[in-house]
This record gives sequence, C-alpha cells and structure tokens, in this order.
Amino acid sequence: MSRRSVSGFADIDERFAVRLKFAVPPDGLGTLLSDIDVWLKAEVGSGRYGRTPARSRGSDAVAYHFLSLEDAGRFVASFNDLILCTPLK
Repeated sequence: MSRRSVSGFADIDERFAVRLKFAVPPDGLGTLLSDIDVWLKAEVGSGRYGRTPARSRGSDAVAYHFLSLEDAGRFVASFNDLILCTPLK
C-alpha cells in the first residue's frame, strides 16, 4: 500500500475549504471505513473530497476534507455515529 507524502497532505489541506476531524475508536473504524469510501465516491464524487490522518488531544483521529459545507453536512448526517473532535482552545 502506498503512502502519501507530507506535502500531499498539505495539498489536500489547501485545496479543500472544509475540514471535519473525527475521533478514531481504539479498535479502529473497521468496516465503516469501506462504507465511508463507497458513500464518498457515490455521493460526493471523485476530486471533491480528501482524507488525511489527524491527532486530537492525544488520540488518533481522521480528517475528511470537502469543497463545500453542503457535502460536509451530508457526510455528517450519513455517518452520525462518528464523533466530531472539538477544536483545541
């Protein structure tokens, strides 16, 4: 499996205006990860989203990046079991 370079992640951060960060449970996302990938391809479309690893208050997290708030909102509504990370203050 190939890995993206750090600069690839920076490109995603710059390209997409909306970023949502979700906590990853200790046992991982399991089959939900493939369900998310299928949904994103079908509902948002290639080139309109990205995913990067993230950290949140000492735990693992994953960030999903979107071009629009509408796409991000539909994602959250479809995967309401995911726990949004609160921003650090």
